[in-house]
Amino acid sequence: RDTRYLGSSDDVWQYNSWDDVPLPEEYRRSAEDKLQRDREAVASRPPGRRREDEEAVRRASAGNWEKFYRQSEDRFFKDRKWILKDFPEVDPEQFELGQEEVAATGAEEGLRPGPHTVFEIGCGAGNTIVPILSGVRSRALRLYGCDISPSAVASAR
Repeated sequence: RDTRYLGSSDDVWQYNSWDDVPLPEEYRRSAEDKLQRDREAVASRPPGRRREDEEAVRRASAGNWEKFYRQSEDRFFKDRKWILKDFPEVDPEQFELGQEEVAATGAEEGLRPGPHTVFEIGCGAGNTIVPILSGVRSRALRLYGCDISPSAVASAR
């Protein structure tokens, strides 16, 4: 299987292994402190107020994402060309049941499962879906995406 780690500086835009960069301890502590303050602030509000605040955030978020995608269309985020390197199991032709699945299901080791269904929540302009569709040739893959922004969905189509 092809590795997801950068082997040559010529391929710098083909890989995504930034999730393996260790978070500095000071940054982690700072983030945990901020999250705790946020939790305390939310918990101190009366329940009715919390629901009102949550609904206001949802409405604002939907409007902001719609505005963003109307302006940027599909030009802001880049296609995730590396996606199948990180998640080869998305491709039904590359997926085989491993020992854990065999033990849990009683299936034969190496048995390929039937159709795959992938549902991406928050698909935006399709920057994950499009590279998957380009890289997977199997008819056993069913790929769905949804987004809060109708403009993003239109761009993904």
